[in-house]
Amino acid sequence: MTWMLKDIGVDWRDKNLIAKLYLGQRAVVRIDGKLFGYCITGQGVRQGCSLFPLLFNLYIQYVINEALEDIQEGVKVGGVMIPAIRFADDQAMVSHTVRRL
Repeated sequence: MTWMLKDIGVDWRDKNLIAKLYLGQRAVVRIDGKLFGYCITGQGVRQGCSLFPLLFNLYIQYVINEALEDIQEGVKVGGVMIPAIRFADDQAMVSHTVRRL
């Protein structure tokens, strides 16, 4: 993810802040109301984190721009080709064939 943030011009200080927010996360295991140690989570964002939709949309827009750069399929709206529709962490891709999806 940090490589993508660098490619789109996010300042190194902001990248470090985001990385420190998520690196070394720990989760406590609770069974029947009792806490049992913790485990280190390898990756991912915290449930309900308000930064997640922004990071997801930055990432998916980057992927779409790279992957769909030469594809001219989708739905034309106001003269603009729309190859994908996104809302929060949901996405719909548009194509004439299953293979192209």
